[in-house]
Amino acid sequence: MYSQKNIAAGAAFRQAGRAVMLCVRRKYVIIILMNHAARRRARRGMRRTQKNRSSIRLRAAAAVLAACVLVSLALAGCSRAETRRNRASALRMADFILSLQAESGAIPDAAGADSVNEDSNMEYALIALAAAYRATGREAYLTGLARGIAWLADAEVMEDGPWRGSWWYRCSPDGQPLPSPQAYGVTDVRGVDATSALFVYLLYLYERCTGSSAYTDGYRENAGAALDFLLTRSRTEDGFFASSFQQDAAGVWSRYGCCYAADQGDVWLGLRAAALLYGGEYAQAAEFLEKNVPAAFFSEARGRYCTGISDGQPDWSEDGFAPVQSQGFLPWLWGDTPQNRAAVQWLRERLDGGSDGSYFLSAAFLRLGESGLGEPPSDAAARWLLSEGADASTGGVYDTPADHTETVNVAAFCVLSLLEAEPFPS
Repeated sequence: MYSQKNIAAGAAFRQAGRAVMLCVRRKYVIIILMNHAARRRARRGMRRTQKNRSSIRLRAAAAVLAACVLVSLALAGCSRAETRRNRASALRMADFILSLQAESGAIPDAAGADSVNEDSNMEYALIALAAAYRATGREAYLTGLARGIAWLADAEVMEDGPWRGSWWYRCSPDGQPLPSPQAYGVTDVRGVDATSALFVYLLYLYERCTGSSAYTDGYRENAGAALDFLLTRSRTEDGFFASSFQQDAAGVWSRYGCCYAADQGDVWLGLRAAALLYGGEYAQAAEFLEKNVPAAFFSEARGRYCTGISDGQPDWSEDGFAPVQSQGFLPWLWGDTPQNRAAVQWLRERLDGGSDGSYFLSAAFLRLGESGLGEPPSDAAARWLLSEGADASTGGVYDTPADHTETVNVAAFCVLSLLEAEPFPS
């Protein structure tokens, strides 16, 4: 049996052990609590660090976004300013065309010229007046268009015979034919395919501008004769359209067999307009051109359209302005295709390289081609055209930096390109 002393000693030992255990537990609790506190502080620090980092990232992102917005606004402001500049310049060019128009409706080929509608110049000028009217609603442009159409109708050959529905290559202001001698013994030219086609296209534009069929109906006979001439006299066996008819020294007329690529576009405008106005076989003839011109006139290896095809041989010469027009004109008409993208790129590179002799008309056709592809037209081309080629005193446009002739067809295509006109307005 334990003695009372042993019992007391055991109780004292157990009490001391409990005290030690309590102290140990309290130490552990304190340590645990200290560890929890440290972790909370660490977590708070991490959260503060994360918040700081997030705040820094947010502030950086906000700064980038603000910079992007400012750049976007600046670019939009520049774009709007350039659009306003282009529009104002285009209307000055349209006013230049109007300033040359005679009371009879005739528009001479250039300032100071005594010839009218040489190679369809006046018709291009009237297309520009239609675009200016649609952009502004200004009656002077519509009046100029109407008077010009009336003059053309009076100048059209309407007597029965092989020339019915055609025009002379160039006329005097009163509509009388002017001789047009050319190289290789050619003494005169008449029956240009584009001239007959564009007359019909002008009737379409007038109806689009006014909503009235007065001219479409009033000049229906003239339009029908022009279309018949195209389909029976100008159209070749392969379905394309020959440029014109030429007279030799013996007085014999024959069809000049060269089919120019750009002319196919002019004829397409007239045929498609005729299909919209009158129906009939014109739609099929227009569709043929849109489908087959790229196949016949375009070279994948060269990345462009040829200037024309004569006696089955395409002309791939790159001299002068001749190869330029179709690279922008046909894409403007027929839109985004692999051939048209390549042609516009070829024109872009040629213009950048200056190998075309710096024709200002190249800038206009580049912008038209880009519009046809659905791309923003080149602001750089417009700036060069307006800073170097536009005559601020007259509103006309020079041919090149060295040649300050101001023809109405150059002004006309510049109007169309600066207003970003569509060939068939919606």
